[in-house]
Amino acid sequence: FKTDLEVLYIKQNKNDMEHADRVVKNAEWKASFLDVKVKKSIEEGDVVERILEYAKNNDLLIMGTGKKFLFWHSIGHVTQAVCTHSPVPVMLVRCMKKRWEKRISRR
Repeated sequence: FKTDLEVLYIKQNKNDMEHADRVVKNAEWKASFLDVKVKKSIEEGDVVERILEYAKNNDLLIMGTGKKFLFWHSIGHVTQAVCTHSPVPVMLVRCMKKRWEKRISRR
């Protein structure tokens, strides 16, 4: 699929700005390998409300699971709320960091 990527980061306090910048820059860097344009938004407010508001203008949300993805009750509360109330489909992805760390440490 050839499309643009919109990266939304909702900061919960003013100290989150540095982390927000890192997250957005990381997404831009990864997208550059696929020649995908990135539109970035860093906003403040209630995380679930802001994501659901943002979803109204998009076709699909892609979110991290927030926690270990074993059972529905162990998904992060933000992810669960968005999945329950989203007006558009939500694709969940789990972080691969731990798996990559294990592979690298074996070498």
